[in-house]
Amino acid sequence: MNIVAHICTEEAINFANEHKLGLIIQNLLSNAIKFSYPKSEIIIGLQPYQNKFKIEVKDHGLGFTPELAKKLFTNSASVGRMGTNGEPSMGLGLSLSQKTMKQMGGKLKAHSEGENKGATFSLII
Repeated sequence: MNIVAHICTEEAINFANEHKLGLIIQNLLSNAIKFSYPKSEIIIGLQPYQNKFKIEVKDHGLGFTPELAKKLFTNSASVGRMGTNGEPSMGLGLSLSQKTMKQMGGKLKAHSEGENKGATFSLII
């Protein structure tokens, strides 16, 4: 599996609590690895976005349906599903990450074109 990081500036991290932001990125990267197909690519990028910054973690894995997208940021055990290698998932990390982003004045968004089409998670700070 390849992980590619595109980072534009160090000053972007100054807008957020470095520790909390690190935990959120760690969760998103862990999910990307868990739900990606072997030997696929994960891309991490940072770019300016509407007077803020956007950090994206994009994988080429399981993706999700619109129905599952509605549950991603809830504390629902029904969201948890197995990773590509049978890894367990509780479905709680995204909910906690979204709450933390709100506390920091940011947003966490998720996008997928559908099942087996990968996913992109965006942090807007």
